[in-house]
Amino acid sequence: MRFVTELKNDLAALGTLRDWLGEGMNPVTANQAEFRATICANCPLNEKGDWWNQITSMIASGIKNQIELKTRLKLKTKFDAELGNCKACGCALPLKVHVPMVHIKANTPLDTMAKFDPHCWITHE
Repeated sequence: MRFVTELKNDLAALGTLRDWLGEGMNPVTANQAEFRATICANCPLNEKGDWWNQITSMIASGIKNQIELKTRLKLKTKFDAELGNCKACGCALPLKVHVPMVHIKANTPLDTMAKFDPHCWITHE
């Protein structure tokens, strides 16, 4: 019975990982995430503080699962404590810095792309 429960959890995690990182389910390299986090940490659109309370509960549940996966995969940057929500797109920056650009571009509307800070890594990669 425990095996079935673990399998269900792993399958649910797989779906969450696909939603977060795209079909390839591979995060960017640690160096690329670190570079991105450096930019986000100093960005005027980085809404620091209690970002968890700034999002709705339904979305929060999905992000919570993604944060748990991020922790299990040991994905981190030295700037994680300084990263909040992006005011331009609403994304949780501790997660976003690990997402492949192809997935970001496929899921970011043009009007949102226009809102990013001129120095944003999203507009330059």
